[in-house]
Amino acid sequence: MIRTLGNLLAFAAASLAAAPAVALSCLRPDVSQSYKAASEAAEAYIVVHGQLQHDKVSVPERTQEGGAPETFEARLVGSYLNGADFSGAFDAPVTVTLNCAVVWCAPLPPQDSDILAFVQKTESGFLIDAQPCQQWLFTAPTAAQIEQITSCHAGGDCTPSN
Repeated sequence: MIRTLGNLLAFAAASLAAAPAVALSCLRPDVSQSYKAASEAAEAYIVVHGQLQHDKVSVPERTQEGGAPETFEARLVGSYLNGADFSGAFDAPVTVTLNCAVVWCAPLPPQDSDILAFVQKTESGFLIDAQPCQQWLFTAPTAAQIEQITSCHAGGDCTPSN
């Protein structure tokens, strides 16, 4: 019996070892790091604080194979970072893309949610490229995050809080 149990345990261990180990490891999202990445990117970004209006209620679950990004249209209404503060009015349609890394996907922002978004300006309009690790989209931003991004933009302290 012990020998059979030992063989069974060895088989189980070998089976588990053959399975792919997948995990997504994200640093805590930080507006300072996102600001630096956007300012160094080849693409053009604007930072908008406002409400994301959409009628998307759910997104499909992902499998180990992942899948195509989920894309939907929304409207972003608020203000953009202009000079030393969020003083420029912003009211425009945006395309939101929820990207995945295998089964880990960017979450669907709640309807009419308060967000801080790094909005990419493209030839066809505005894009929010949401990633699983939340680099470009912050839901329910705190006053400290708004202060930090304003400081970064004004050339002040832009040290990541991580």
